[in-house]
Amino acid sequence: MVSLSDMFALPAIRSQISSMLDAPRGIVAVNGGDASGKTTSWISLAHELRARGKPCTVIIQDRSLMSDIPELFENLDIRVVDDRGAELQAALQLAAAKGIVVIDELDYRNARALVDLAKGGATIFTTIHTPFVGIDCAYTLQKMGISSSEFLEAFSCIASQMLAPSLCPGCRKLVTITAAEAQTIDPAATGPMTVWQEVGCTECKQTGTLHRLALHEVLVINDGSRQVLADYLEKGDLKNPLPQGHVTLQQAGRELVAQGKLGFETYKREIARNPILRMQHHWELERRHGANMLERLAKLRRFFSPSVAELILSGSVDDPLKTHRREIVVVFLDLRGFTAFAETSDPEDVMRVLGDYHAAMGELVMAHGGTLERFAGDGMMIFLNDPVQLDDPAHDAVVMATHMQRRMDEIRRGWRKLGIDLAMGIGIAQGYATIGAIGFEGRRDYGAIGVVTNLAARLCAEAQAGQILVSQRVLGAIEDSFETESVGALS
Repeated sequence: MVSLSDMFALPAIRSQISSMLDAPRGIVAVNGGDASGKTTSWISLAHELRARGKPCTVIIQDRSLMSDIPELFENLDIRVVDDRGAELQAALQLAAAKGIVVIDELDYRNARALVDLAKGGATIFTTIHTPFVGIDCAYTLQKMGISSSEFLEAFSCIASQMLAPSLCPGCRKLVTITAAEAQTIDPAATGPMTVWQEVGCTECKQTGTLHRLALHEVLVINDGSRQVLADYLEKGDLKNPLPQGHVTLQQAGRELVAQGKLGFETYKREIARNPILRMQHHWELERRHGANMLERLAKLRRFFSPSVAELILSGSVDDPLKTHRREIVVVFLDLRGFTAFAETSDPEDVMRVLGDYHAAMGELVMAHGGTLERFAGDGMMIFLNDPVQLDDPAHDAVVMATHMQRRMDEIRRGWRKLGIDLAMGIGIAQGYATIGAIGFEGRRDYGAIGVVTNLAARLCAEAQAGQILVSQRVLGAIEDSFETESVGALS
């Protein structure tokens, strides 16, 4: 008999299988293609059940198994069934009444009988011949008349198996592969990786490999995973991760490469180029890329409107978080009378006023494609023309500012009913600034530094309630489109 340690090389997978043997339920199936070793694993599980004091009857439908590997069937309660009809049904019922049913293969001729038996409470260990891995075995079963819902109800475990040549320990060597090569093993790789390479010696007959090593992916179907799997089978949706501890065939292979039991070339040949596993690998790459994109999108949306953030991610504009210099239009806002109001009001009232103000102004910043550099209390700094360049940023900035003052008039009417009298001043300036991410690791903000930001802030400080003050440069760009008047010289 092959031991669990010999069969299942990775402790995490061995632990999952051991748990299934301690508390078996439903259908536990070992699946794989031709010459995958699934029959050896299946009969070894029968021996493990017997060793753990769990009575089981082995039903053999293919007599040739007994002659091919007779030693594996010693000391087991075996029933050979030649007929797939009434004789098989009777054998199944009798075996289920005595304990666990261990049957050599589930196929289209007996699938309905085995699934119905499991739905009735029986425990069955079997094999399924399929090229698919894990949950995708459900598609093979659909061809046999077993629906996805029945699959999730009747099965408790799918142990997908394949065999690959193990690395020769006598001649293996460590090599460093490029980041691109590393991603053929691990989608999470971001740089070069050190791996074990096949070499060749007299012991391995110059192949670099010895014997064959079993790789597994164990899918446990229980209350914790059933809904996630149902979403995948019914909607093609596997956004939510499988339960903790699930190990894919690729992950099993990666760990064996890291342990020096599987060579890099063998991994590429047997796993990375396997048609089924290659699709799974691409899916892992896409999922990781999508997760990174979502994380970056959330970061960008702290500073940019959703449409601008999408443009950045799509590559339509340069990465704005890299330090660069550009001409921008800076808009500063703050509230008149806010300091006195904050000093004499309850904190809850102050927060409510700031919430109304930030929400209204923030909505307009997003609507006009502005970049919110920062806000501090009642002060807000916005700039336009970066990261997306505009045809007439000064004009767009003044349009945004006029909309802001109109919205502030609406907000003020509500505030006055509460006895709060606040207004807003705005300053706008145009000029060159250095822009990019500032701060330290774990806490970075997007900022613009230059004389233009100081000028906009000074203009804002001088603006009266409801007033928009613009610099001479902005005036030159917008005076044909807006009615303006001079306020004279300011310090």
